[in-house]
Amino acid sequence: AYDRDLDCYYSPGILELQKNGRLIHVDNLIEESLQQVGQPTNELSTALYFQVPILGGELELFEKVYEDSDEYLRLPADGIANRGFADQVCRPRRNILHQPKTGELVIFANCYYHRVVPSQGEKLRITQLCTTYLVNKQIVVAYV
Repeated sequence: AYDRDLDCYYSPGILELQKNGRLIHVDNLIEESLQQVGQPTNELSTALYFQVPILGGELELFEKVYEDSDEYLRLPADGIANRGFADQVCRPRRNILHQPKTGELVIFANCYYHRVVPSQGEKLRITQLCTTYLVNKQIVVAYV
């Protein structure tokens, strides 16, 4: 949506309730968005954790940036939360497994492959996810 008073575009916030995790993926505004807003020059993702599961739900970050040659490992889309790549895309790369705490804000460069590990038990992972882009010298915030 466009706010004339602030002269900017915005997206309403979305809370994500998650138990099944997410596939390995990278966030790419141009390729994965329905609307093209320009060429981003910088991109960051943030995750604000309102609730974390007792087991699982970790954010796994891989030391690998997307390359066009990775496309053969892209899996068929199964909804917006289940888009991604086969695990082989990040092998044998190093990874960081981060167990977030309730109330924590995690900021990372979303050009690196990442995923959410499935959680166990009744307690869901509840987060507000936000990707911030610098496009044409303006900040664009997308809640996905």
